[in-house]
Amino acid sequence: MRLNFNYRVVHVPFFTPSLNLDKSVEFLLLDKDNSVIQKRLLGYVSTETWINLVLEKNRVDFENCFIENFDIDLIRKRINLEDSHFIELAKFSISDSILFSSTQVNLSKLSILETAGKIKDTIIISLEFYFIYNQLNCQSITIENSNFVCSTIYFKCNQFINTDLILKNSLFTNGNKYFNQNNFSGKLVQFKNLDFGSGDVDFSENFFKCTTIQFEIIHIKEGRKNFNRCVIESGDFNFDKSEVGNGEFIFRNVTHKLGNFSMSRIDFGNGNKDFSNTIFSNEKKIFTGSNFNSGKVSFKNVLFNGNLIDFHFSTFDKGELMFDRAEFGSCVFDLRAIEFNSGTINFYRNIFADGDQIFEAAKLGASNVMFKNCRFGKGILNFSNLESENACISFENVDFGQGMISFKRSQLHCLKFSDCELDTYTDLRLIACSNLDLSDTIIKDIVDINPTEYTLKVQNLNLAGIRLLGKIYIDWNTLNLKKLIKNQKTDDFIKAEQFRLLKENFNAIGNYDQEDLAYVEFKRHYAKTSLNKKIRSKPKYFKPIFYLSYFTEKLIFDRMGHYATNPLRVLLSMIYVYLFFSILYLIIDLHTDSHIYSSLFNPLDTRYLSIVSRSFYHSIITFFTIGYGDYYPDGVLRVLSGIEGFIGMFMMSYFTVAFARKVLR
Repeated sequence: MRLNFNYRVVHVPFFTPSLNLDKSVEFLLLDKDNSVIQKRLLGYVSTETWINLVLEKNRVDFENCFIENFDIDLIRKRINLEDSHFIELAKFSISDSILFSSTQVNLSKLSILETAGKIKDTIIISLEFYFIYNQLNCQSITIENSNFVCSTIYFKCNQFINTDLILKNSLFTNGNKYFNQNNFSGKLVQFKNLDFGSGDVDFSENFFKCTTIQFEIIHIKEGRKNFNRCVIESGDFNFDKSEVGNGEFIFRNVTHKLGNFSMSRIDFGNGNKDFSNTIFSNEKKIFTGSNFNSGKVSFKNVLFNGNLIDFHFSTFDKGELMFDRAEFGSCVFDLRAIEFNSGTINFYRNIFADGDQIFEAAKLGASNVMFKNCRFGKGILNFSNLESENACISFENVDFGQGMISFKRSQLHCLKFSDCELDTYTDLRLIACSNLDLSDTIIKDIVDINPTEYTLKVQNLNLAGIRLLGKIYIDWNTLNLKKLIKNQKTDDFIKAEQFRLLKENFNAIGNYDQEDLAYVEFKRHYAKTSLNKKIRSKPKYFKPIFYLSYFTEKLIFDRMGHYATNPLRVLLSMIYVYLFFSILYLIIDLHTDSHIYSSLFNPLDTRYLSIVSRSFYHSIITFFTIGYGDYYPDGVLRVLSGIEGFIGMFMMSYFTVAFARKVLR
């Protein structure tokens, strides 16, 4: 904010409630085109005048005055005081005035006693403004409705001894402002409705022991905002409804021992926000509805004590949100309905005690949420109703404790559990997830991947390396598990192990039909694994033998009966074998000297069966090894009959096993 002005001293007397002045000042406030906005007539207080008044009456009391070169050090020089000497004032009041200096306005090393001090409705015009090393033991210091037209503000190293500070409704020009290294021990510290313009604002290393600390409706256009190493011994800290503009925001190494903490509805602008190594009190931490925009937001090594950490309805644009090595204590961690456009949210080596962690209805955009080496307590981890079809959430080496995990009705691009222990009920009844990965996870309780009200849409599923000590509720047909696992870009051994896992799981939950389907796929991929292993380990000339053995087993055990899981298929295979041999007997009987003869009837006897009937009748009694002896083969047919008898006995046993397996379960 820029202020154009002009003034001239006129020989017109001016009277205030406390002063009779010989001269006045015509002060003109101008716009950017040097047109007059406001014209004021003020009492003219020269340097010599205000020095004499302070020395005579031991007070600063100016109203409707134009005060020239107001620098307390001039008094020290006048009476030969050392620089370290404090000047005691019984009263300090400047209102509706203008403090003007071409170099500096200096209010330093003052001791204001008993009554309140104030600067009200005043314009301060100088290159630099100093309010430093003061010892304030009055009721309050109030600066309000004032305009600081200064390149640099130094408001630091002050001792507010049982003194409130109220700084509100004021404007600052662009430049750096230093409000650091103060000691506040009054009831109230208030920075409210202030426009700091552009430039760095430094509140570092302040000490607060107050009932209330307010930083509300603060406006900073651009620059570095620094609260590093502040100590809040006591007091509710509010930094609400502010705009801090672009630039770095530092709230690092802060200790908040007692009281609530709120940074709600803040527009942080673009730039890094650093809350690392901060210790929060046992009360509430509120970041509700704040807009963090782009940049890195770091909560590394933060200790969140208390019962609530509330980020719900906050928004993040592009960047990284980091909670590395933060400890959350037994508190609710609320990130409901946050919006995170793109980037990463990192949780690394975090300890979550017994509180709930709520990400419900968050919109994560094209982002990655990563939990690594974390430990949870008894709380609920709630990721339900996420609208994040482009987001990935991963858990690596995470112990989920004894709470509940829910992703019900969520939409994600990728959800991955790796090297985790699921000791609790895990609800994975998502609406859609392109990649669902549970690899190398220990499941000790129930994992539910079987929604009943809708169909879960999954493009890739990975169950490799799971140690199943609990149960997985999953449906073979709804998810098309056969296709999902077969389409993985892994070797047959890993696929076989996943089908074996599903087979054991379906048995545990009593879904025996789907157990059979998984068992068949397990045997098929295991057979391929055995074939490939033999081929790699043996000389090449054994290769035809291995392939012959593989395809023979595939025909007999797989095609004929799905590894004894399908008695109807075995029965159908028996019929095919019977028909095959019947037709083969007929063809050989017609075209060779080998025939089927009757031991009871002459070929001319009407009871002698036709060639077709003989072939089919002989085949059936041979297949079932009945052996009536009324018809017998000759020549090569004897060999075929022996083969059919062996196959028939084998397939009847095969059918018996498959049928008994079905019935007994």
